[in-house]
Amino acid sequence: MTWTLASRCAGPLIACIVLLFAAIMNAWSPASAFELWQSLGVPEKLNDSATLSLVIAEVILAVLLLLRPGSAKVRLLALIAFGSFSAVLIAFLFMANPPNCGCLGKVRLFESKKAELVFGVGRNLILSAGLLWGFPKFSRPSRSHPAGIESSAL
Repeated sequence: MTWTLASRCAGPLIACIVLLFAAIMNAWSPASAFELWQSLGVPEKLNDSATLSLVIAEVILAVLLLLRPGSAKVRLLALIAFGSFSAVLIAFLFMANPPNCGCLGKVRLFESKKAELVFGVGRNLILSAGLLWGFPKFSRPSRSHPAGIESSAL
């Protein structure tokens, strides 16, 4: 494995580890996300189903990142997921009494819910940057030969 390949895979693999950790923690203590679901308007009887859906989505995304770390489509899917998670966290930051995000199950790094939300947004931004680093480059038309003009015509 060359350094270039390792540097391209580092971001997706770190995101994979974080997603798996979050899935394990949420599966271990699903009640930690109930406040989150309540704030999002999920009926109480669907709390367990919502948490299970989140855990399954995190595991699927983690497995995709593990198996296809260089795939632009998988990275884009992960970026959309982290962007969606961050949007919810940012919306919670504007609440007078924000809910506990339940991002990592029972694991609490801060006493303040707002500090935990800010940390979650920061974590997601760093993971997103890691996914963008080494993002597969798409082929672009050559500047010397604009689209529609054949080189033999010049």
